[in-house]
Amino acid sequence: MTALALLVSGRVAAQATAADDAFEAGRLDEAAAGYGAALEAGGLGPERLAHVHLRLAELAALASLDDEAARHLAIALALRPDARPSSGAPESLRLAAEAGPTRALRVVLAASTPADPVEVEVRDAPPHLVRTLVIEGAGGFTRTLPWEGARRALRPPASAHPLSVRALDRHGNTVGRAGAPPPAAPPTRLEPTVAPAPDEGTEGGGDEGDDDGDDDGDDDEGSFLEDPFLWIAIGLVVAGAGVAIGVSASGDRFVVGAPVVR
Repeated sequence: MTALALLVSGRVAAQATAADDAFEAGRLDEAAAGYGAALEAGGLGPERLAHVHLRLAELAALASLDDEAARHLAIALALRPDARPSSGAPESLRLAAEAGPTRALRVVLAASTPADPVEVEVRDAPPHLVRTLVIEGAGGFTRTLPWEGARRALRPPASAHPLSVRALDRHGNTVGRAGAPPPAAPPTRLEPTVAPAPDEGTEGGGDEGDDDGDDDGDDDEGSFLEDPFLWIAIGLVVAGAGVAIGVSASGDRFVVGAPVVR
């Protein structure tokens, strides 16, 4: 997560916490404004988002805004089927929560092999909740697709696997996730940060000869292991076992995870 994303996330969490304090203290107008601001700021995850919608459902029900209360409650239960209003909520809202769905919305990311198209789908979501799908993968791969209620397919490069997907609402809050975030790329070479001190009583020139000899051996080995044609050949062999090894244009190596079988 970037520094800007962390800053936004912290600010939104602070807004939701302040709204909680106002709700518990009975300052309902202040609470409604705080929850609304946190919702519209974006950056909430599914758990916190469910809580915010549940509180907005309670506040709407207390104000006799039945349609608005039902809409917020449906979203809260889609994110967390076990979410329940507080004891001070109207009985009609508490009964509606008890009779709500038993399964949360699901984000599905499916592919047979890294070479096949990837299919993304959102199931059991309230209408118009999910607006955007963000697919991310290795090497900085990112695709943003609008969600219109039908399964979407895309064909990312094999080098982008493994993939993850986030489903966002219209404010940019995350309502669901699937897949695995790409692993951090390992360094291709380790460089010492501090040069070793020469042995006592030994002139620097004497050691340089030995160091040059060792470095030559390491360079030969590194050149062999980092040869992209070698890794392409290994990838062709291993791909038959359901795992592919990709080589980027810069020569960095990464492993594409085993395919997901639907």
